[in-house]
Amino acid sequence: MEQLKQSYPKAFVTTNNLHPAIWAAGGSNSGATAHVVFICTRPEEVPQVCQEIASTLETLKGPARPIVVTMCPGISVAQLQSWLPKGTPIVRSMPNLPVTCREGATALFPSADAVSTVELVASVLREVSPAVSVLEEESLLDVAASISGSAPAYFYYLIESLVSAAESHGMSIATARNLVTQSCLGSGMLSRDTDRPIQVLRKEVCVPGGSTEKAVAHLMESRLRGDSSGRGGQEFEGE
Repeated sequence: MEQLKQSYPKAFVTTNNLHPAIWAAGGSNSGATAHVVFICTRPEEVPQVCQEIASTLETLKGPARPIVVTMCPGISVAQLQSWLPKGTPIVRSMPNLPVTCREGATALFPSADAVSTVELVASVLREVSPAVSVLEEESLLDVAASISGSAPAYFYYLIESLVSAAESHGMSIATARNLVTQSCLGSGMLSRDTDRPIQVLRKEVCVPGGSTEKAVAHLMESRLRGDSSGRGGQEFEGE
């Protein structure tokens, strides 16, 4: 709590989940503007927090009741509905690590009671996550956790490997990290800002017969793509 106070001096910080200031944004009148309450604990602590705030939520009716947003895997909308008052708008979110530098990617899934207000949650999260996607099926949150949630670890491993390779050939770690990290950033931005297929972007780097094409072919032979069809590198090899 002390760290939060130091980092965000204008923020109200408390360890009391029932402090009136947390719930004042919703007000008690039916014309109040909806606000958002985030539950950002470990999964095993979510039931306790929900049960702790349930009575306060019950006193807030209609638009005055906040949207409850969770940020953890494994806790379903059905479970949250069983712990919170009936009719509480619920949104499950799946952010990833880069939210810490305001460059996150986040997937959302709203309960039926939150469909009309999920855009408010999205607008809040866009402050730290430029990419926010609302999913049509709750099961797709597991897919999001596997790709955008885990992806930073894969990218970091790739960066780590490339930097290590450069170092083994005499380049300084600082120089290699600078070049590789910017290559990662630039590739991501180009992929984001163009409507050209990813395969086309990849082929533009893979000069026929060149070292990059051979390296990518090797990765595909190792089934890096790992798609459910088991195709591995067939798409590349058939070019």
